[in-house]
Amino acid sequence: MRIAFAIFKYFPFGGLQSDMLRIAREAVRRGHQVVVYTSQWQDELPWEDGLTVQLLPVHSLTNWGKAAEFEKTFHRTTCTEHFSLKVVFNRMGGGDFYFAADNCLQEELPKSHSRLALRLHPRYRTYLGQEARIFARGGQTRILYITERQKSDYRQHYQTEEVRFLSLPPGMNSACRRPADAEAIRARKREELGLADNRFMLIQVGAVTQGKGCDRSLEAVAALPVEFRSRVEFFFAGGGHFQPFAKLARKAGVEKQVHFLGQRRDIPELLLAADLMVHPARNESAGSVLIESIAAGTPVVCSSECGFSPFVRESAGLITDLPFRQEQLNFVLYQALNNLQQATLSTRKYAETADFYSRAERAVDYFENKTGLAKN
Repeated sequence: MRIAFAIFKYFPFGGLQSDMLRIAREAVRRGHQVVVYTSQWQDELPWEDGLTVQLLPVHSLTNWGKAAEFEKTFHRTTCTEHFSLKVVFNRMGGGDFYFAADNCLQEELPKSHSRLALRLHPRYRTYLGQEARIFARGGQTRILYITERQKSDYRQHYQTEEVRFLSLPPGMNSACRRPADAEAIRARKREELGLADNRFMLIQVGAVTQGKGCDRSLEAVAALPVEFRSRVEFFFAGGGHFQPFAKLARKAGVEKQVHFLGQRRDIPELLLAADLMVHPARNESAGSVLIESIAAGTPVVCSSECGFSPFVRESAGLITDLPFRQEQLNFVLYQALNNLQQATLSTRKYAETADFYSRAERAVDYFENKTGLAKN
């Protein structure tokens, strides 16, 4: 097959971007050709034969204008070439498959915007229109979905046919799987970070933003009983404007225990070094970092807003209830640290049998099934 992939922007460390590249490489591994169309590629170009990147520059002044322009340019460009399939990774109609990495806008936007604003503002009209072109009843796009909550929201708002939804397992970087020499890696990384054996290393991975719950994490650390708080070192690994959160840490009296690492390529090693992952996000359609932490054998505390929170619960991690209450997160973090040894053992046992790695393989299976190329 010759397959066209569409992703608006590619940059390293992005969850959607990593999924796209893993799926593309799996398709190439099976002998297919993939052309990735994007408006920006902020990394080294892939080196595999059969995998190419083609830039489609956009010139609109607004983000919503650029999204609409990219959609039109992608379809105009690909309609003159022969492709067996079109796979889109952002909201845009006309694809054979859509990789549903985001939450349903029809569900989320009314929580923070008036109906009038959603109907009149061109930004929201554009994004909602793109979503509707994918999910409207009678459409042909197959939806590769990640969590049951996503599927439920989309079906509720668009009455999308059940048969169009195709489930994918959690997908993650296989480098995060706990290796045989995990303890040696842990000791080396903790020494590099200046961590003594009696310190608790807490980690949060992702953009340093309120959306990911960085402020919630800091408040929970500051609320710990002194016997735990005095031993905690909290690390944020990810991009974003950390200055407001550094100010919040100073105000809470924990600034010396909070460390902003920026974007990192050593996430697997950091997860092995950590004692606990904390991820109280406000809006997280899935949360691959939660799965990566579990696979590394590191217990997780997260919010119920995370799409992958059921996996956290199954692994003996702890999640907050809806609606979110800061006091509950404070107590849940204390519970996790107070029972850390048992939580760690349970997490590692769960990770030994869970399927966290076959998302790319399953996606390409679906592609091949649609074109009649699947092996019996």
